[in-house]
Amino acid sequence: MVIIRGRQMGLDMPTLAKQFKTSKSVIWATLNTPDLSKATGRLLKTSSGDDRIIVRMTKKNPRQTSTDINSELKDQYGVQVSKGHCQKTSAPRFTLQKRSVNKPMIPEKNRSAGLK
Repeated sequence: MVIIRGRQMGLDMPTLAKQFKTSKSVIWATLNTPDLSKATGRLLKTSSGDDRIIVRMTKKNPRQTSTDINSELKDQYGVQVSKGHCQKTSAPRFTLQKRSVNKPMIPEKNRSAGLK
């Protein structure tokens, strides 16, 4: 970046601010912003496209378990991840939590008894 190169050449912040027609605070923020291109931590196993596929599967069938999604993802797309990753990927969108509750059928005898 030109501002960083100018600072390395020995120009002070007021001179850089006049040269680029900005304030000194913008120059200061530019010089003190950490380099975000150096990512740390473990590399992701799935891309954002794979995560969208997981979300699409859960939206298509909300009653599908994360194990089923995991096996379908492995069979159709060749991406092998854990079932926890499937849960984590779809959890912020509240797709796996929206499951209908299985209610027992009420026999005719009990239905008629409740109406009396």
